[in-house]
Order: sequence, then C-alpha cells, then structure tokens
Amino acid sequence: MGTPSKHLLRQGAVLRSLAQIMTRAALGKKGSGVADVPGPVLRDVVPPRDPGLIRDYVRNTGGSPSWYKGLVPPHLYPQWGFPLMSRTLADLPYQMTRIINAGCKLEIHAPIPADEPLLLEAQLTHLDDNGKRALVKNHLTCGTDSSPNALEATVTAFFPLKRSDEESLNRVKMWCKFKGQINEEISRRSESMT
Repeated sequence: MGTPSKHLLRQGAVLRSLAQIMTRAALGKKGSGVADVPGPVLRDVVPPRDPGLIRDYVRNTGGSPSWYKGLVPPHLYPQWGFPLMSRTLADLPYQMTRIINAGCKLEIHAPIPADEPLLLEAQLTHLDDNGKRALVKNHLTCGTDSSPNALEATVTAFFPLKRSDEESLNRVKMWCKFKGQINEEISRRSESMT
C-alpha cells in the first residue's frame, strides 16, 4: 500500500527540523560544543494528530484502524516528537548529518487520546564521548491533559567521530590484509576444484 501524499503537508514541523539540520551542515555549523547533561527541559504543545493521518499510518503499518479508535499509536511519536527532540541536540559539537539511530525504548503508561493537544517535554539526558564515537540519549515525554505522561521515549543516537590519519591508515591496511586472505582462500579452493 502506498503512502498517501496528502499527509506530506502534515509533516511540516519534521521537514523544517530536517531543513535546519541540513542548512547548518551545509554551512559547516556545529553546536557550541558545550552541552550540559542533563540538558534543559524543552516543552511544546502540538495540536491533536489528524484522524486521517492516524488511520493511514495504522493501515500502512499493517494494522486495523479499529485498534486505535480514538487513540494515537504511541509508535507514531517521531511524527510529533522529532522537532523538539532535535532541538535538545543543538549545542552538541557533532555533525548532525552523521547521526545514526542506535535504538529507542518506549514506555507506554497510558493510552494517548487522539482528540486532545499533545503536551511534550524533551531533554538531553546522557552523553558519552570517547573520542572515537559519541553516544547521546534524549528523552521525550508525551501526554495530554486527561492522560499526562502517557508515553516516554528514550532515543539513543550514535555519532561516529573522525579518526586520525594513522587510525584510518591502519583500518585500510587491516582491510587489505583481510581481502588478501580472502583472495588466497578463493584461489586455493578454485585450484583444488580443478
């Protein structure tokens, strides 16, 4: 089933966040390099999700819309949470275009009503930089007035950091040695077959 293009306009906040990240990367801008951990709690209120968006999302993920009648699927959280979560990373000294998703933990405490504004809080909660890679965790809490703190999402991001020239050369040497061993084994096996 194809994704209805009518929902593209409902992705405005996510697309703006991605455009800001790409613009900063194109200009060579990184954060200030000073990130307090835990970082400040950022808050936002977003309108209720469109019922058609929820229906089509559930159908496109293999579900039945009746399963989420009057509710927002908690696993749809990036649709409304990504913009605020990306702001928690703004001061990090890393190139955002190199970010890799390293996992997500969802804690669902209550259903999320579909007809209420979503109350969001996001915070940078963990930073581990060993010079070769950085692991970053940020935390999103989502709820409504009638169902506060219904969902908690902890997202882990991985940033590969630039290697020194010596490390890069050693990796190339190791790869060449490994490739040579593979080629030797292929030659040996092909000779034994003839």
